[in-house]
Amino acid sequence: MSGHYANLVSYLQDYPEEKAGIAKFIRDHEDMPIKELALKKMPETSWPRALILDQITARQKARTKIPDWHAQGDVIFPAGGVIEQCSSSATANFKANLFRGHVIADLTAGA
Repeated sequence: MSGHYANLVSYLQDYPEEKAGIAKFIRDHEDMPIKELALKKMPETSWPRALILDQITARQKARTKIPDWHAQGDVIFPAGGVIEQCSSSATANFKANLFRGHVIADLTAGA
């Protein structure tokens, strides 16, 4: 697990009562420019500000690149840079149609 992802998952496991509020805040603010949002106060001072802003940034990138994942409200994305490196849904579908078989594994790790 990446550090970013692990930190947010760990936080939500430690404070499950805050999960719904944080998730709602992320969904409600994902259309806001991240630089503008970074200047605003979080609803709760105990919330992991940097991790929440990273989630919003990742969701903004995922909206067009991997819309199926974006549509899932409960996905915790890795840091934004990872979203930039992943293949888009359209590219993944194109590549998947190049091969025939029941099980195929991509072991290239993006190389």
